[in-house]
Amino acid sequence: MKQQAFVFEIGAEEIPAQYIGRMAESLQEQAEKLLAENRIGFSGLRVLYTPRRLALVADALDERQADLTEEIKGPAKSGAFTDDGQPSRALSGFLTGKGKTLADVYYKTVGAAAYVYVKHHVKGGDTADILTRKLEGLVKAVYVPNTMRWGGYAMGFIRPIRWFMAMFGKRALTFATPYAKCGAYTRGHRTLADKRLRLTDAGGYETLLKEQGFVIADPAVRREMIVSAIRAYERETGVTVKAEAGLVDEIVSIVEYPALGEGRFPSEYLAMPDPVIITPMETQQRYFPVYRDGKLTDTFLFFRNGGFDRMAEVAHGNERVLNARLRDGKFFYEDDKKTTLRQKAEKLASVVFQEKLGTLREKSERVKTAALAAAPLMGYADTEKIAEAAALLKADLVSAVVKEFDEVQGVMGGIYAREEGYPADIADAIAEQYLPGASGGRLPATPLGALMAVADKLDSVLGLIAAGFVPTGSQDPYALRRQVLGILAIQQGFSYDFSLTELVRSLTEPYRSFYQKSGLDTERFVKTVQAFVDQRLKGILEEKYPYELLSRTAVSEGNIVDSVHKLEAVKKLWEAPWFHDEYLQVHLRMKKLVKDRPAAEAFDPALFDCEDERRMYAAFSTAAKEAAGSIGSRRYACAIEQLSRTAPAVNAFFDNNLVLCENERIRLNRIRAIRDMLTLFDSLTNAVV
Repeated sequence: MKQQAFVFEIGAEEIPAQYIGRMAESLQEQAEKLLAENRIGFSGLRVLYTPRRLALVADALDERQADLTEEIKGPAKSGAFTDDGQPSRALSGFLTGKGKTLADVYYKTVGAAAYVYVKHHVKGGDTADILTRKLEGLVKAVYVPNTMRWGGYAMGFIRPIRWFMAMFGKRALTFATPYAKCGAYTRGHRTLADKRLRLTDAGGYETLLKEQGFVIADPAVRREMIVSAIRAYERETGVTVKAEAGLVDEIVSIVEYPALGEGRFPSEYLAMPDPVIITPMETQQRYFPVYRDGKLTDTFLFFRNGGFDRMAEVAHGNERVLNARLRDGKFFYEDDKKTTLRQKAEKLASVVFQEKLGTLREKSERVKTAALAAAPLMGYADTEKIAEAAALLKADLVSAVVKEFDEVQGVMGGIYAREEGYPADIADAIAEQYLPGASGGRLPATPLGALMAVADKLDSVLGLIAAGFVPTGSQDPYALRRQVLGILAIQQGFSYDFSLTELVRSLTEPYRSFYQKSGLDTERFVKTVQAFVDQRLKGILEEKYPYELLSRTAVSEGNIVDSVHKLEAVKKLWEAPWFHDEYLQVHLRMKKLVKDRPAAEAFDPALFDCEDERRMYAAFSTAAKEAAGSIGSRRYACAIEQLSRTAPAVNAFFDNNLVLCENERIRLNRIRAIRDMLTLFDSLTNAVV
């Protein structure tokens, strides 16, 4: 079938950067669904976007819809004809409605009855005609996070729609809506080429926009332009530019034609802590900080949405705005230095953390309790530093800098602690308390920082769940899922081998009044938290391990380290022939032998009456000692392999002797000895597999 290139563009006022990527994904999903439902074959389907446009582009679409032949079920055969063999009213009505005759009828059995069937053939229509009718509906199907309306139109979109453009090969697809018309025209850059541009062939869409409209339609190309410009600047000047991926992504979404500019700010501001300079630079102005030899300089980079014409004037404007931000930052920083962290911490008693959970001072006390409980499990012993860190942990939340730039909470507390002469590990713990900030984010670098980060997150999770704020569906206003993921990431990153469930169970007292008001008793509270934690744990494991392996493994409750050890062990075991041929086989033989047989008393080795029996238990005793060490260090596969070495001796005893002999004393002693062996086999197997 012949194919043609295709492009459909939605032109709008500037779409917010934080939404446009998700909208592009939605347009892709809805377009694929539309084409599939209408039997239109395609290749190379993708969505391009800039702040002013979303463009659905296909390298090739079938010129015609595929033909359709479908079976249509009619009345039951038993009721299709009258007694004299004439078509019944049911059959006649069915055939008339489908435009068919008796010659078209055939029968198929469905279940216990036969039914009348006919085949209906639908010839495929013209793709261009179908799309012309469907494209407005496609626009309405796109996910829009915040719909607005304009001009009294019934249509809603994230920003006012100003034009549509659709081309199928060299053919313009035209239709009109109350708010915009669709045809062959797109628009260029708002300042560099603010005019209508006529597209003559769908395949030339990107070229037309670039060469005549000064618009780079592909976000991947814009990203490459931005990154390449930064790297070229670094090579030419010998500096290092801090180009966070998130900031680059944002720039990609707010420019149509990126042009690199350079600006400077008064060097006197470099006396301030770097976060006070960098935060307004990155988060408020979207500038890139510049470093030389690891130190922040008075230079910054920015990207203009346009060309390089009069760039000096543009740079000067950016410098003026940043200078104002830094002047404010300097004022806030100097104001903060008038009080100590201790004095700031005293103000926490009047700052509400959450209405049902009290003040930040009360939260700090709960964090200290959680940290003291977790410290032995995380290998930290200095309780005095735990208490001091907990008391200062939230102090910077009342500082002027953090009130202005909330992104630096914790970080500024760490800076103030260093400036006041607190030990480095306490300052680091304050700075690291919110890490990791996101999935895959940087972890705390210090043991005390890791402990306080876990304790702070754990208090938020326990407190808010106790107060009745269990996340449901997509609703998670307090980011409790992220908090749990952060705890598990720290646990895994530092190899802290302990059960979160058991830690929670030891920490219920500070939250008792909260969960009792929510109608929970202690056990239900613990189980609610456990289920919430284990769901996050399972999600992490599912990203790395296949379902089949997870279904075979006894994953530990609230212990990601032990769970990973078990999964790796089962993965290794399932691929090993000896695991099936020796370990599982011997385990099964012992279980079958002693099933439902009493063995309350201990066995007596003196009653072993044959060499095979003595060899079997001697082999087991040796293997059990070795396995105990392996189990203690979480080397489960090694422990199971060590137990499997008893297989030859066990099989020899079973094969060469009547295990359940007539002598009752010897028979019961054997059952007791085998059950003793089986206890270790069972516990290890049940714990891992």
